[in-house]
Parts: sequence; C-alpha cells; structure tokens
Amino acid sequence: MKISLSPYLERQNSNFNREIPLQNYDKIKIGNVQGCEVFIRDSDLYKEYLLLYRIDNDFYIDASNLKIGASINAIPITGDGNRLSNSDFFFVYNYNFYIYNNTLYTSDSEKIDTYIDSSISKESLTHLKYPIFIRSVRQKYNEIEAPIEVLPPQKKPEKPQNNLLASLMPTAAMLVIMILVKGAFGGSNMSYILYFGATMAIGMITTVSTYVNGVKDYKKNIKIREKKYSSYLNMMENEIVKARNDEELILRKKYASVADAIEFVKNFDGRLFEKAKADDDFLNINIGIGRYKSKRKIKIKPRDFIETEDEMMNYPINIHDKYEYLENVPVILELGKMNAVGVVGERNKLYQFCKNLIVEICVLHYFEELKVFLIMDDDDKTYFDWARWFKNTNITPDGMRGFIFDDESRKRGLEYLYNEISSRETLKKDEIRNLPTIAIICYKSDAVRNHLLFGYVKKAKELGFVFVFMEEHEELLNMGCDERVFLESSYNGGYIQNSNSGENIQSFSFDHISKMDAEKSALKLACVSESKMSLTSTLIKSITMYELLGIMSVKDLDLQKKMG
Repeated sequence: MKISLSPYLERQNSNFNREIPLQNYDKIKIGNVQGCEVFIRDSDLYKEYLLLYRIDNDFYIDASNLKIGASINAIPITGDGNRLSNSDFFFVYNYNFYIYNNTLYTSDSEKIDTYIDSSISKESLTHLKYPIFIRSVRQKYNEIEAPIEVLPPQKKPEKPQNNLLASLMPTAAMLVIMILVKGAFGGSNMSYILYFGATMAIGMITTVSTYVNGVKDYKKNIKIREKKYSSYLNMMENEIVKARNDEELILRKKYASVADAIEFVKNFDGRLFEKAKADDDFLNINIGIGRYKSKRKIKIKPRDFIETEDEMMNYPINIHDKYEYLENVPVILELGKMNAVGVVGERNKLYQFCKNLIVEICVLHYFEELKVFLIMDDDDKTYFDWARWFKNTNITPDGMRGFIFDDESRKRGLEYLYNEISSRETLKKDEIRNLPTIAIICYKSDAVRNHLLFGYVKKAKELGFVFVFMEEHEELLNMGCDERVFLESSYNGGYIQNSNSGENIQSFSFDHISKMDAEKSALKLACVSESKMSLTSTLIKSITMYELLGIMSVKDLDLQKKMG
C-alpha cells in the first residue's frame, strides 16, 4: 500500500463546470470580502481574499490577504508575484480554480458566486461520473428488409362493343320493307300493320335502352374500380411512407454521424465506444449523407409491356419508382468488412475527410478493441497532433503511439506492425477475434509504399487489420483496395465505387468538423477510464497521511490541541 504525504483536502468543488471569462478584467478578487468579483460563501474565508491580476499577457496571484496562503499545482504559495501559466491549477482553501486561455474555471457549487457574466457547462449530462465510464448495454436496431407488395388493379371492365346504329339496322330495315310492300301491293289490314309497327318500335326502344344501360354500367364500374384502387393505393402509399420514415430513423439511430460523436463526447454520453467487435456494424463508418436505395423493396408484378389504354395498370410502377430511394440518409463505409479502402482527392479534402474518420473511429469504438495507426510525413504532425490524446492511438504499455512520420517512428512503427500482422498468420480465427483490430490510415504513404507490411493488404481482414490509403491520384492506390472513395474538389462530397462492380456508385456529401472540436473531444477522452468489475477495485491502493489522521478539512487540523 502506497502512502502519499501530499496534502489531501475534501474539496468543496470537485468540478470545473463554471466558466468565467477574464478578457475584460485586469484584476479580480476571489474570497469572502465585500466587492469580490468571485465571492465564496465560507466562514473559514471570512474577510480573506486572493487577488488575481494580469501584467501584459500573464496572470499573477497575490496571496497576501490569505492567512494560510494558497497553492499553485499543489505547491504552497504566499505573498505577491506568484506567476500563473496557462493551464495551471490554483487552490484557495478548499476551492479549486483553473485558468486557460483568459478563462477562469471553477465549480458550479452554490457556495461560489460571481457577478461576472459566466456560464455553466457540465462534463456529463448523464448519470455517468466523468471521467469514469461504464460500458452499458447498447440499444441495437434491426433493419427490416421484408418487401412491400403493391398489387395491380383488377382487370378493366369491358367496354360495350355493340354499335347502336348497327343494332337498330335490322328493325329499321324490316319497318322500311313493310312500308314498301304495303305501298306496292296495297292492303287494308291496318291492325296487322299497327301491330307489326308497334313490335318493331318496342324492339328498337329495347335495343336503345340496353345500349344506354350498358354504357352507364361501364362508366359506373370504371368509377368504382378507380375509387377502390385509389383507396388501396393511398393505404399502401401511407404504409410505404411510414416504412421509409422508420428505415431512415433506424439508419440515423444506428449510424451516428461525426457531429453526433462530438455531442456524445461533450455530454459524456453512454453511446461513447458503443460499437463492440461482436457487432455487425463494427467499423461501419457514417461518412456523410446521400441518396440510398431502400432495403425494403417494393414488390410489383412484372409486366411484359407498358399499358397505354389503361393508365391504372402503370400505377404500381410509379409507386415503385417514387419510393425506391431514401433521400439525405447516412452513407456507410463498411471498413469492417473490407481489407482496404482507397480515398482519392485533393490534399485539403483528404485532410477534412481523414479528420472526420479519426474522430468517428475513436469516439465510437472502444480503445481496447480497436487501435489506430496514422502514417504521414513529418510536416503533417501539426495537423494531427490532437489525435495523440485518443486512447485508441496508445499501442503498447511502454508508451508507443500509433504515429509514423519520421525515420525513427517509421522504423519502430512498421516493425511493430509487420511483426504483429505476420504473427497472426499462425493464429486461429477465434484467437484473432480476441485481439484488437488495427486500423492503419495511410495519410501519406510515399516513404513506406514498398514495405513488406503492405504485402498483407489482400488478407488484412482475416488477420484483424484494415487499411485506408489516401492519395491525390488514383493510380497510386494500393491494388488491394476493395472500394474507392472519390472526393470532389468543388464541394465537400464525392462517391463510393466498388472495385469489383464499377456500375455501383454511391454519392454522398459531408460536413467536416473543425480541428478545435476534434482536439476538445480528444482531450476530454484522454483521461477516461472504464469502470471494471474486479476484486482489486475494492481494495485501497493508496492513502494520504491526512486520511490516516482523519483530517478531511482545515477545521479538523486543531493545531492548539495537537501542539498542547
């Protein structure tokens, strides 16, 4: 058991959620005196204060008005002229303060008040206590692929084929013949003539009535058919729209964007490191939004020809075409299912894409299950220096980082990678699955292109590796790339093309995050540790002298009694 003699204080503020901007202040008082810009409600500080003041661009502390002084980075100070560096901590009795970029950070405790316009930002908006992270159960979503069948309308009613004039011709002809015969031969049997004429008239009326009713019935059946099928189509269209909305919602929930990842870090959300190696979407990366062919196909009866006389027969085709694609949904790069991916574009576009890729990989994948290597030139260090704070780049216990940029790091890093990937050839699949997956991002590969490591690209997936090659010219891509991503120069977007089926192209657009947001996320996750269940976690590993003596605050240190 290690005993530390460093001072231990049960501090009143254990967070730095309150942000107090100091841009407009050259000096402020912190204490329990009237007029203090930062007022501490604590009787131990009665009529005492610390003066924080600025000379040029540096801050200094005057602790002359504190009885027992203060401390900077746990080093006791007294008097005036104590210089503060950017990112230094200082303590006033039981209260912590932190200064960074002209901003003073302290607790959101009710005991600390200020009339300076300040803001509160919590490290965690959940029940997780930053920086201790608990990997909880992940809410998963299944993408429904069952087709939706749209039936064709019933057969169109037969249009009456009888011609009214042709139907009346026989009766009319008989009437004309009778009149001609009567006129030629004469005769006086008028009753017969009237009877014959009436019979023919009734026949003609019946024919006309039958024709008119047939036309009416045809029109009525057409309207009934249209009404019933329109009602059916409305019902099916509502079902399809709901299915498409559900599909879009599932895609957005299942595949968090890089902007979502940034928010997860800000809020210390439970969705951090949510993708496990056993998940089917492990290393599936949301690279932007685009037009996506729905997995829930609309099933229609195939037709040999397009109907021109009956437009309703074409309605199922119209519905199919209208809802075949989803708009503005996540476009996924399935890195976990590939050996290698090539990204082609101008260098500034490659940088923005790479920045998004690193953040999304490191925020959503657990650092003990996925390790990240970044290969670049020495000149690129300043662009990616923030990435070193992600724990996914911590490779070995002796402090090796996953950055290859100069002769020394190339020698050590490539040797490590080659030994690791070649040693996995002798392992069984189950043994490889228990090892961390290693993602190698080759931002610039000119200096390492001919290394033996890249002879394993075509079987990287089975050995627990994945490569991402970024080049300005597609001719320079490694021949083992399963897919290629082409970035446009005029806007943030491009398309994915499968190497084995060039006709399959998936367009997308993306919003890149700033370097500052990437750095803030990396810094916040740098000190995160997982709470694991173990016997040793219940044992005390270290204790301070103050804890042994039961001194939890300044009041417990009764010097008069102890000095007797």
